[in-house]
Amino acid sequence: YQRRVRDFEVFVDPDGTTRNYKEFEMNARNVIWSLMLNRPYMNGGSPTNTHWPIPTAVFIDGRLNDPHVTDHYWSVEIALPLKYYVTNDTVAKAPPNVGDIWRINFSRVEWHGSWHG
Repeated sequence: YQRRVRDFEVFVDPDGTTRNYKEFEMNARNVIWSLMLNRPYMNGGSPTNTHWPIPTAVFIDGRLNDPHVTDHYWSVEIALPLKYYVTNDTVAKAPPNVGDIWRINFSRVEWHGSWHG
């Protein structure tokens, strides 16, 4: 049985410096991880857990990780309070002003692996 680890991620860098950018991850079980990176991983960055209370919801059309049922899709809903995304930021403010540019990226990740049991 091939098991898939599904993950949805949001990266927010309000001032565009790639320093102290925020990351939010959640999976199909609605397990979340919010963190801040002092710099990108490839530049030696290390995450700091933020434990922000971010409201989320998940809908799954199927049964997660059940090899006898075909999963059709899953969707997520996230409320991103802007005040958390300007933490440790000296330039960006929440809410953004007219003309401000925030960098944001959305990513869906799927890792394949084997499960025996």
